[in-house]
Amino acid sequence: MLVLTLSLLGHTYLSSDNRPLRLSQKAVALITFLVREGRPQHRERLANLLWNTPGALRNLRVELSRLNQRGLELFPVNQPMLELTIPTDFDDWISGAATQPDTRLNDWLSSVSTLPLNGLDDLGTPEFQEWVHAQRAALSQQIERTLSQVYDRALQLGQHGAAHAVRTHIRQLGLRIVPATPAPTTTAVQFERRPLRARLQQILSRAEQQPQLVLLSGSSRPGRHDLIERCTEQTSWHVLELEAAAQPDVQHAALLHQVLRIMLPDGLSEPHLPATRPAELSEEMIRVWTLIAQSRQQLLIAIHDVARLSPSLLSSLHFAMNLRCSLTLVLTGAALRGPVPLDTSEGAFDLSRVHQLELPPLSVQEIAEAADLRAPPASADLSLQRAARIAQESEGWDLHAQALIEQPPVPSQRVPDVVRSALVGSLDVPPPLRRALSQLAMVHGTLGPAVAELIVQPPYPEALLEGERRGLLVTAAPEEIMHMPAAGYRPSDQDSRLTLISEAARVTLAGLLTSSERRHLRTVLAEHLLPTDPALALYYARGANLPDLTRLALERLGPAGGAVPGTPPYTVLPATDPPSAAVAGPRTERRTGNAYRVALDGQQLEIMRRGQHARPPLLRLRWEHVPAGTWRLVARVDVFQAAPELGVLAGEECFALGVRTPRTLETYLPVGAPFSSQERRPALRLPMHRWFQLSGQSEGGPLELQVRALDIALIIRHWSCGGSLLDRGPPWTGTGLSA
Repeated sequence: MLVLTLSLLGHTYLSSDNRPLRLSQKAVALITFLVREGRPQHRERLANLLWNTPGALRNLRVELSRLNQRGLELFPVNQPMLELTIPTDFDDWISGAATQPDTRLNDWLSSVSTLPLNGLDDLGTPEFQEWVHAQRAALSQQIERTLSQVYDRALQLGQHGAAHAVRTHIRQLGLRIVPATPAPTTTAVQFERRPLRARLQQILSRAEQQPQLVLLSGSSRPGRHDLIERCTEQTSWHVLELEAAAQPDVQHAALLHQVLRIMLPDGLSEPHLPATRPAELSEEMIRVWTLIAQSRQQLLIAIHDVARLSPSLLSSLHFAMNLRCSLTLVLTGAALRGPVPLDTSEGAFDLSRVHQLELPPLSVQEIAEAADLRAPPASADLSLQRAARIAQESEGWDLHAQALIEQPPVPSQRVPDVVRSALVGSLDVPPPLRRALSQLAMVHGTLGPAVAELIVQPPYPEALLEGERRGLLVTAAPEEIMHMPAAGYRPSDQDSRLTLISEAARVTLAGLLTSSERRHLRTVLAEHLLPTDPALALYYARGANLPDLTRLALERLGPAGGAVPGTPPYTVLPATDPPSAAVAGPRTERRTGNAYRVALDGQQLEIMRRGQHARPPLLRLRWEHVPAGTWRLVARVDVFQAAPELGVLAGEECFALGVRTPRTLETYLPVGAPFSSQERRPALRLPMHRWFQLSGQSEGGPLELQVRALDIALIIRHWSCGGSLLDRGPPWTGTGLSA
């Protein structure tokens, strides 16, 4: 019986009893794909991956026949699904790491002399080549982590010679040492973020000559880590990551520990300290930076979640920026968005070497690419539908989007467990404030002093002010205006109402209370709202299972209270053909206090919201001085929720899309959306998950798109008026759709 082994380390080939078999490159590519994927694959998919020709299936049958002729009967005849399990040299190499370092260390290291999957780069379709690149990255990452584990083990055992050999081998492979390496895991979903990666890689190139400082803002900690990791993989840059610390000595000790873990095998001498030092800079910190300069390594040092740039941190950075070495300093945190003061007593920073980058929420396109790679959809339309839903529900947060891609959503679970854990871990607030925010999270509406006084126990008078200062509460106006096409938005100081930063945060905070505490708060709110807002009181009463309060709320609402209104006749707008792909261009995204996200991605306009479970506010996107003529819009709706269970107030009916001209306002609902009892006019119904086209007349002047929805995923591919596209800014240019 043949004993087959697939070699992945270096050049890819199949061997029998340790003898390489002479197979075609396409056969090796087919076998490699099946072994690495580890699950059955359709013949049609395999053929379309490996051959970009009309006769792809025929070519696949020829390759399978050739394998049978060689005596490799790997697949049953006429079976539509193919799968294959063969041991690999990579598996043997990983299992051998458990005994390292030992006397066979050099033999074990020599098994990995080049990067994996060589010989497959120029085969198949572009989709297959992308798969090869993704697999190579995954294998390289696991190789990197395994070598780092052996390196750590050698240091712990005091075998500095072995540690030096492993570290040298890592550098020769163009990999890096990962401090505190976790156990290898299955390949995680990764998001490309190509423009941002290209920008950071340019900064790394400049940092080879002079130190560079990067201020990286953005709320996604996993996204920031992934960006740094992917920009430095297969380079000579070593990455040291640490958390910002309130005490400078703690920061310095953590950095020194990581530096010594990498540098000690070289036997560096005690660093020579300069005769003078800045007043804010400790002797220990100078020792760390001097050691880094002497190491002659390319180092990227990332300090995460910087709340503020303290004088000691600024002095430390200023000193490091004047070293003569290859160094990139990356500070991350929400506080680094917008103008950042970089003043020190030692002098000004060289601003030509200071770079502000922002990690934006993931776009629909970025999510679609990652999700399609994980589970290819049946059509481009289904790909867009899935990506829009994930972008809306995750709010573009890497960790949340990754969880939704990797695991099917649970209908009863508003927030995945991994996201809840991350949010709880990031809530660096005093216990009294955390409890106050958890109680406020039970309110399905805006927050103010009166409601805080009603439900926060024990009293915490500064809860709203402190929550807003820490960025956990934001302004929530009943109506928000964004000026287009620049996406200009600024909340007014006159809007005193607040809301929690996101629905995921609200659900997570409320989950920190016990079931009895939540029921008590619903009871308090139901009793409080019964005289003034019986519809919302009814929602709280039903949530707390309070029959008496439920009956009283229904009596106040009248005979129709709590009933589902009938749906009047309506017309469904016919679906239109998919428009051409959006022209590539820079992406700009703005988020309002009510969690509406408006993004201009090339010439595509995206409007997303995962709202707080409250009555939805109005969003107005306003274009000024638009020419007169016919307006045309091509769009699609993939998510729409209106929360009728909270009660609908007159004049606040929800809709997925509204178009306002100086004289008219037309609103539209998707098919399946309920009409509220307050609604005074039926709306033309829009198809869900399909492109549609709308048009109308405008006499010129201001033109608005409006949305009022709890949850919405609206993508607009074309928006014009008077034959001019409205996504390019005045003076309006371009050509609209032909009549």
